[in-house]
Amino acid sequence: MHARGGRCLRALLALLALSVMATITSHSLALPPWPIAQTADWKTKQEARKAYAGGKAKMGKGDYAGALEDFRNADRLVPGAAPKYQIAVCLDRLGKAEEAVAAYRAFLDTPPGDKYVTEAADATKRVAELEQQLIGKVKLNITPAGAAATITVDGAPAQGPELSLKPGRHTIIVSAPGYQDAKQEIEVKAGATADVTITLAPTVGPSPTPLPDPIDDDEEEGDGQGLMIAGFVVLGVGVVAGVLTTIFGVQALNASNDFENNPTEKLADDAEKNALLSDVFLGIACGTAAIGIILIAVGATQGGDDDEEEARVKFVPYASPQGGGASISWSF
Repeated sequence: MHARGGRCLRALLALLALSVMATITSHSLALPPWPIAQTADWKTKQEARKAYAGGKAKMGKGDYAGALEDFRNADRLVPGAAPKYQIAVCLDRLGKAEEAVAAYRAFLDTPPGDKYVTEAADATKRVAELEQQLIGKVKLNITPAGAAATITVDGAPAQGPELSLKPGRHTIIVSAPGYQDAKQEIEVKAGATADVTITLAPTVGPSPTPLPDPIDDDEEEGDGQGLMIAGFVVLGVGVVAGVLTTIFGVQALNASNDFENNPTEKLADDAEKNALLSDVFLGIACGTAAIGIILIAVGATQGGDDDEEEARVKFVPYASPQGGGASISWSF
């Protein structure tokens, strides 16, 4: 009885073990062949495995473009080192060197781990080979040859005369003592060599300072005549101001007389306004007359001979309770 019970217990345990092994095997078949994120659900893992298997199948048929899409889909669903490496291989086979270099670097940055030691070594080697293919050569021919030239490429110092540059547009500037900087824009192509000639122009010295023109007697005489003309013009302004002074003074006097006979506010305002205008124009007349006479006197002096005595101008202002003015006298 005990023997029969023991056999039943062993059979039950064996059946339970087989059930557990079947469950583990079914789950392992649904996993992608690379380490996966713990947050990926079972359905996503199945889709990633299916996409990865499809990419491998297309690679075997030489359909690298189709395989690339499958591997990218697999890496999108469950990111890992395996699909990243296959993406880089597909891009490499399709001749997309720059994208392949970036993809190989993405694979190496995963990091791939011990499981992909061989693939990591191949990726490192292939990156170096592709980068050499991408580099373009530029040979600079700088004239004059004896110039102690320094070279910058895109603002960074560079050693010439042969430059190794990435494909694309670059700015080369060559400088040398005693020469103007030379700037050259170039377009570098991958794997190609270009010859570029740069000619340095000597530095242009400062322009000599022109000497002043000699002054002749005719110009001095002309300056004197100009001063005299200006003096007469200013003096004319003074005469006009004097006339206006007289006009407004008379009007102010008449308004004042009328105010005494018939005092109104309007007559008082008119008398005050005209008196003020008369004073203003009196000041203008005195000032312009003085300036005009001085200009005439100085102009007459410059227009005379050097041996003649310098003109002397005397300006004397005066003021009194009844008014003000100025007296001007000059002698030659």
